Amino acid sequence: MKHVAIIGSPGSGKSTFARKLGAATGLPVVHLDTEHHRQDKDYYTNIGSWDRYVLSEIKKETWIIEGNFSSTFEQRFAKADTIIYIDTPRWLTIPRLFRRLFHRSPERRPEMPEGWSEKFNYKFFRYAWRFKYRRRPIYMDMLQQLPKTKSVYILKNKREVNNFLINVMAQNNSE
Repeated sequence: MKHVAIIGSPGSGKSTFARKLGAATGLPVVHLDTEHHRQDKDYYTNIGSWDRYVLSEIKKETWIIEGNFSSTFEQRFAKADTIIYIDTPRWLTIPRLFRRLFHRSPERRPEMPEGWSEKFNYKFFRYAWRFKYRRRPIYMDMLQQLPKTKSVYILKNKREVNNFLINVMAQNNSE
């Protein structure tokens, strides 16, 4: 594992998993939300600038890139040797989003940029609610079409996530 792409529904645990995987492997972690939500950038309207940022990250020697932003999936997946889809159920992800909104306030999530604060966003919650039935089939189809040379993991629950991390740590300790 030298180039790892982590995707999944909002609230699936991508950021936490990426931090733990980075600690286990020593690979640098890139949280796409950190850059995308920076107040000094205009990535919401300047898609070319966003794409250039992501392309500059995937050119690096090693990385774990966590986040959806499907406009750059093709480039990230082409460079990644490992793709991990955290496919947790909606009954778990939606409460996590509400906890994120209400329990951390005003503290920001560690992967978010300075000045960021959680705010309720109806469009985002609607996207998260519909993710399992609208986005998931697209993601699964994309993953199935990847070359067999890619290592693809679909982790469906906390046990599978933890077992994956334990296996990575054991593998790194044996080397």
